[in-house]
Amino acid sequence: LLAAVGSSAESSSSFRIVAGGMFGVNQWRKDEKSRGPMFTQECEEDSSTDLGEIDATRVSNLIGKIATSWPARETQNAAVICGRKSEACGTLGILSDDGLATNVLPIHICPYIEGGVEYLEESAKLQYACEQETILAFEASVAKDGKIGIIVVDPSASFEMLQIVNKIVKQKNLRNSFLPEAGPLVIAPLVDKTETWRSIFVDEFRGIYKVKSAHFARFLFNSTESSIVIAIFSIGDEVAQINSVLKDVQKATGIVGEMQLIGSGRYEWQGDDWEPSQFFLPGDYDPTGPLEQWNSQQPTGHQSVIQLITKKSELSKEGVKKLLESTLSTLGIETTTREFTGLGDGSVIVAVWSEGNVIVLYDGRLNVSINLFTYEQDPEFAKKFSNNFKKLENSLDVVLYDEMPRGYGRVVNWSNDIGARDVPHWALHLVEQVE
Repeated sequence: LLAAVGSSAESSSSFRIVAGGMFGVNQWRKDEKSRGPMFTQECEEDSSTDLGEIDATRVSNLIGKIATSWPARETQNAAVICGRKSEACGTLGILSDDGLATNVLPIHICPYIEGGVEYLEESAKLQYACEQETILAFEASVAKDGKIGIIVVDPSASFEMLQIVNKIVKQKNLRNSFLPEAGPLVIAPLVDKTETWRSIFVDEFRGIYKVKSAHFARFLFNSTESSIVIAIFSIGDEVAQINSVLKDVQKATGIVGEMQLIGSGRYEWQGDDWEPSQFFLPGDYDPTGPLEQWNSQQPTGHQSVIQLITKKSELSKEGVKKLLESTLSTLGIETTTREFTGLGDGSVIVAVWSEGNVIVLYDGRLNVSINLFTYEQDPEFAKKFSNNFKKLENSLDVVLYDEMPRGYGRVVNWSNDIGARDVPHWALHLVEQVE
C-alpha cells in the first residue's frame, strides 16, 4: 500500500494497543506468548546458518556456560531447583557431571505442594512443612560442603518451589547461614514467555541484598527456530564483566545473544548535607535529535482509548451493539456497524465513516473497550462519545480514558501544541550557536 502511493516504510509508523481481552477464548495460552513487544536480533553474521531449536539440553548447556564464565564466586558450591525427583533435571547433570560446580545440591519440589495448595484448608501447614524440609536440605549441604555460591533454576522447577526458596532466603538468619556474605549468583531460564515468575524470582534478590553493586540482567538468546531469555542476579560485577560473559557464551555455544535488560541495586542515601557537584542546564545537552523530531511530526488525527465497566451483573452482546449504534445516531454519524462474534463469550463491533472509525470490544462479562479515531483533533468529540455511551447505559463507569495524537513523522504532540512551529525554548541555544 505504501509503495502504491509512492511512499516507503521509513515514512510509516506502527503501534499496538493491549485491550482487556475476552472471556471464553480457548487459545489464550498461545495468545499470551505473542502479547507485548516482540524482541528481534539483527545479526551481521550469515543468516543461512541453521542453529536449530534451543531445546532443554541446549538450555542446560547455556546455563552451565554462564555459571562457569562468570567471575569466580567466594564459593563454587551450587544449589539447583528442580521439578519432581522422578523427572529429568538437565541443569543438575550439567553442573555435577561436568564438574562445573564444586558440589551440587538438588532441591526437588515437595510432592505434597505440587500443583498449588493455596486454596486448601491446610495450605499454611503444607507450605511450612515444605519450607522446613528445604531448610534441612540446605543445612545438611552447608554442614558437609560449605556455603552455596550459585543458585540455578532448572526449566523443570515449579512456581510453588520458587515461592518456598524465596521465603527462605528472605529470612536474614537463614540467608546468612546458607549463602556467602557477598551474595550468590542466581540464574533462571524463561523457556516459556508466560513464565515471568522465574524472572521475578531472580529480581527479588535485588530487594533482598539492598546494595548498589547488585545487578539484575536478562540475556536473550536467539536461534533460527526459537529464543530463550535467561535472568541473572549477581553482586559486585561490573557491566563490562557481564558483557564479557555474554560474549564468551556466544562464542562457546554458537547461539546469538544480547543484553536485553540490566538494572543495578539500590543507591545509598547521600545524607541531608550532600550537595551536587554540578547543575545541568538545557545548554549542557544536545537537542539535535529532539528538534528534528519536533519539526518532522505531522499530527493528522485524534485517537482515544476508553474502557468502561458495568455495575450490573452482566451486559450482553446485543446490548453493547445497540449502545454503539444509538451513540453513533445521537452524534449524527451515518454508518453501518459490523459485528464479529464466535471469538469467545464477547464480541467485536466495527464502524467506519468518512471522518473516522471506532472499534468496540466487549469481553463477555462486565467490560467494554472503545478505540475511537477521528481525523479532526477534537478532544470534546471523544468525551461526547464516551458520555453518550454512559448516558444510554447508566450502569457504566469509565475506568480508563487515554487520548493521543496520530499522524506521521514520529508524532507525539497535538497540532495546537506545535502551533507555528517556533523553535522550542529547550532548543534556542542550538539555533543561537548555528547563527
